[in-house]
Amino acid sequence: MPIPSTDEERAAIAFYREGISLDNPFYGFLSLFKVIGALLPNGKKREAWIADALDRLDDHRAKERREELRSQDTDVSAYLRDECRNAIAHAERNPYVNPDEVDDHFRLSKDLPLLRNLAELAIEENSSLKRSHTLWREHLYELAGFKELLSEEVIDKLTNSIPIPEGTIVEIPDLYTVAARHGAEVYSFENMRPEITGQVEGGMVLDLVSEDAAIRIRTVLSFADERLVFDPVHGVGFTPNRENKTYIRHELNVLHFSLCILSNGHLEIWDQEGEIMLGRSETCIPVNCFVNTEFYDSEFATLERLLDDGFAAT
Repeated sequence: MPIPSTDEERAAIAFYREGISLDNPFYGFLSLFKVIGALLPNGKKREAWIADALDRLDDHRAKERREELRSQDTDVSAYLRDECRNAIAHAERNPYVNPDEVDDHFRLSKDLPLLRNLAELAIEENSSLKRSHTLWREHLYELAGFKELLSEEVIDKLTNSIPIPEGTIVEIPDLYTVAARHGAEVYSFENMRPEITGQVEGGMVLDLVSEDAAIRIRTVLSFADERLVFDPVHGVGFTPNRENKTYIRHELNVLHFSLCILSNGHLEIWDQEGEIMLGRSETCIPVNCFVNTEFYDSEFATLERLLDDGFAAT
């Protein structure tokens, strides 16, 4: 969720949320227009921005409506102002809209995607907030928490593959939670301790190790390309021991964790005590291969049976 930092940004987000949640297209249109007004209060500048932003629309429904209006030789910017916004807000002069007129209801419903796209662009281009698909496209979210945690000097050296001098103090959390997530399905390892294994080109290797050192999860914080890199096949280090109940539980969790990632899941690293997500990988999309679910089901059944039989050592 975006975090507004000014009154104008808070108002714009509030108007946007109201505009997309209202069932009434007339009030929804007004709320979305208020988004632009909150961020561009000067009328002349607002009109100039709208006229220019119409060519930057990136929603297919918005572009279709824009082209439909232009095919009718309509000045789209003036149309949105006079025949939509002003017509909804004022009934003392023509043109005005009538909520009981089916044609007005239908027309404004067709205009809503266009104005919604404009409102989103207004927020992104006139505030510090970004749209969700922009964040996904830039994938800055992958290392956002780590970039807040580390100093600019350290990040610059990692990004540019400059060796960090010995003795440099880097303060990082003592305990981490590492989670595999696929929708509502989550498998995690808690109380993981960090080991900075070394620098690589454009970043550094961060291992997270369980308290008993039985499990090691290796990630690469690649600041050069804004990626949290994790190998879903070889990224978890664990040596099974089916004579020990603790290790059997470990193995069960490792298998569930790996299957979750391979099933279009992603990895998350959390500061356990601060409950802050420091980074997350992109979604795992296996290429030219399929997950052998029968293997996992068989292994789960075997391990559960070992635990239930009670012959394994503690």
